[in-house]
Amino acid sequence: MSNTTLVAHVNSDLVTREELSRIELSETNLPTATFRPIKHIELVDTLTRSIQTLGMRIEEEKFAIRRDGEMLFGVMKLAHKVQKDFVTSLGFRHANNRTMSIQMVAGVTVFVCDNMCFRGDSIVLKQRHTHSFSLTAQLTAGLQRWQQHSDILIDEIDQFKNTRLNDTEAKALILDAFTQGLMPLRFMPDVAKEWREPRHEDFAPRTMWSLSNAFTEVQKQMPVSTRFAASQDLGRLLTTAKELF
Repeated sequence: MSNTTLVAHVNSDLVTREELSRIELSETNLPTATFRPIKHIELVDTLTRSIQTLGMRIEEEKFAIRRDGEMLFGVMKLAHKVQKDFVTSLGFRHANNRTMSIQMVAGVTVFVCDNMCFRGDSIVLKQRHTHSFSLTAQLTAGLQRWQQHSDILIDEIDQFKNTRLNDTEAKALILDAFTQGLMPLRFMPDVAKEWREPRHEDFAPRTMWSLSNAFTEVQKQMPVSTRFAASQDLGRLLTTAKELF
């Protein structure tokens, strides 16, 4: 299940693609011998063309601009080998005031925030604004890395679905997660209940995938600032445990 989030704080605003097209480069950020500013809409449009060239499509997009116009933050939900229970996603950000390179992160869960919190399953691009930088080539290469990473994620999820668990094994993994401090202890009863009585029919099978989604469902109660780190830590725990079953 994709959880693609863009958070805009008090010093930034959510904007549309059309609004991005009206934002011009600041006169204080002119090209130099080592730096080439990039219009926000140029980045988004070039990324869009690269996505389409690789045979993918954008199902949903959100953008935010810091109010001084210098920083862009964005997330896109992309259709690529989509299964019914999750969609892979892409987050990106960049700045024309030399404080941040162009960065892209990809995965099943993506979180991009204008307070510099940037989490995902895989960083697929981190490139400074230099004159030798080819925007199209680098974005396409980053997306190709994202495709490869997406294939790995799909395979891992298939393995989770094929890993059977009984109640004793599931309870042991729940206990491991909370004794390791991967989630606040107060959520343990909720995870156990979600495992015993999943609210979504798709997670009725007794598998590692169902247990993973029991954790995911309860994590929605956690603050955004801690939820995504917990998701990654739990993913690593369950992936390691899967090899034992």
